[in-house]
Amino acid sequence: MRHSLNDRLTELNGLKPRDTSRGVATVDNTVVKYGKSIDIHEADAMQFVAANTSIPVPNVIDKWMEDGVTYITMTHVDGVDLDLIWPNLSDEAKDFVVAQLRQHVTELRATSSPYGEGVICSANGGYLRDNGRLGASRFGPFNTIDAFHNHLSSSPFWLQSTHPTASSPCIAAVMPLSSHTEI
Repeated sequence: MRHSLNDRLTELNGLKPRDTSRGVATVDNTVVKYGKSIDIHEADAMQFVAANTSIPVPNVIDKWMEDGVTYITMTHVDGVDLDLIWPNLSDEAKDFVVAQLRQHVTELRATSSPYGEGVICSANGGYLRDNGRLGASRFGPFNTIDAFHNHLSSSPFWLQSTHPTASSPCIAAVMPLSSHTEI
C-alpha cells in the first residue's frame, strides 16, 4: 500500500513528496501528511489522545519514514479552519468554541503519563518538539515538571515573546469541535 499510495500522490496531485519540507494530500478519503519536517511522534500523540480522551482526532491508519520523509496516513475529519471562521462567528459561537477548547485542555491535563508521575515527554516516552515558540529543535524528555519549567524559562525562544502570534503553534484548526452544527 505504501508505494502505491506514494505513486498515487504523485499521479493525482503532481506532488513530489521527497522534494518538499511538508505537504498534505487527500487520496480516497484518506489524509496523507508527509514531509521532511514532519515528526513521526505526531502520529503517536494523535493515537495517545484518541486512546485516552474523548477529544476528536483523526484515526491514524499508518505511519512510516522513507528516504528521510515521514508519512502519516489518517482518516479525513470534516471541519473548518478556526482562524478562517473566527472573525465571522457570533459572540455566542465564540463562547462555545472557547468552552470546548477549555474542556479539551482540562481533559488533556487530566491524563497521566504512562512513563511516570511528573514525567514530561512525547506520547512514546521520547523527545519533545515545538515548531513555534521553542524552535524546531528536539528537547527533553524531562523526569520532573521542574526540569521542564527550567528548560522553558532558559529557552531564548521563550524569552523573545510571551504572547502568541499568528505564526505561533496555537490551535489553528479545530476539526470538528463537536456535533454542534451552527459553527
